[in-house]
Amino acid sequence: MADIYVVKCPRCENSFRTRKALATHFSKKHPGYEVPENITFSFGKKEAPTVIPRLLKNRKHYLQWLAEIVECINSAHNPSVPARWCHFTHTSVKVEFFGHLLKKIGSARLNAVKECRHLKPPLWREKALRMSFKTFEMSDLKRALSEQESVDLHVTKSFSGSKEIDGAPSQLSGRAALEAAKRKRVHQQASLRSEIICGDGEGRATRECELIWSPIFDSPDNGILTLRVYVGKVHL
Repeated sequence: MADIYVVKCPRCENSFRTRKALATHFSKKHPGYEVPENITFSFGKKEAPTVIPRLLKNRKHYLQWLAEIVECINSAHNPSVPARWCHFTHTSVKVEFFGHLLKKIGSARLNAVKECRHLKPPLWREKALRMSFKTFEMSDLKRALSEQESVDLHVTKSFSGSKEIDGAPSQLSGRAALEAAKRKRVHQQASLRSEIICGDGEGRATRECELIWSPIFDSPDNGILTLRVYVGKVHL
């Protein structure tokens, strides 16, 4: 069973599993106050480690690594891939790289921490820390990923069958927008539109970008990073 870390409300000492739950509590019980920028998750007397957002001085290898991430994200536009949450996992990532990425995104905040079993490559652990950071700002994510210039990030792509074609971008920001996109023929030959969606979503349908950091190695300098984003597909 996973060990769930909690964060305490600094005003009333109630405990919550996620930053989002704490923010909801603040809006209902402490109107006029905001959740502190830096919050601490703990399990009993054990506090979760922190990842410090900090810019790198030498970015050469970081930019090469970032280009690989962007290339992976772009591949999710493939028309053979259905609309889904996509997970892009990178092993043996330097914590300095992750800290730089957090700094460049700016709006990504630690949302939850838990300790659970990790029974898959590259390392099997009975207990591994899982730290979830979330951002709802597409512009921040795009700016951070575009720091490297060797691979362009494609937020949207259009296809005619399996062939990629040029097409004007569309906003898939909700069910109404999806239905409107189906009715509207933006490009004469386009049969499918694909878009990376990052935002507040509607109702229970969340559309955040999640960065999951797992420092499972003995060395505190490396960890596993999984970037989770929703890729929407609309058949025209």
